[in-house]
Amino acid sequence: MTTVLENQKERRLGFDIPFVREVAQITQNMWKFGWDERNGGNVSYILDEAEVVKYMDIHHIIRTIKPAFPVNELAGKYFIVTGSGKYFKNVIADPEANLGVLRVSDDGEQLELLWVSRMRRFLPANCLPTS
Repeated sequence: MTTVLENQKERRLGFDIPFVREVAQITQNMWKFGWDERNGGNVSYILDEAEVVKYMDIHHIIRTIKPAFPVNELAGKYFIVTGSGKYFKNVIADPEANLGVLRVSDDGEQLELLWVSRMRRFLPANCLPTS
C-alpha cells in the first residue's frame, strides 16, 4: 500500500513525465549553483508534439491566455515554461505548481495551457519571444 501511495504522489507531481523531470532538475541546479539569483529568470523549453502527446491530451485545453503581444512565429509550438513569479528552488518539490505546458495557438494570438493541475491561475513567465 505504501508503494501505491508513493507512485500516486510521484505521478501527481509530474515526475513520470521526462521533460517535466528534466526542467525541474535544471531549475534546481540553476538555483543550487547560484546561476540565477532566487528566481532571477525564466525558463522555456520547446517540446516536440510527439513527445507531448505521449503524456497528455493535446486536445484538452485547460484555458487560454492572451500573451502581451502576438507570437505568430511560434504558432503551433509546444513549450514547458516556468510560472511568473515562481522560485526556481521550489520547482523540484512541486513541478505542477511552478511549471506549465502550453501550446501557441495556430494564429499566434493565444497560449493554450495543456498541463498544470495545482495552479489553475498559472501565468507563464514572459519568455516566449526569446525562445
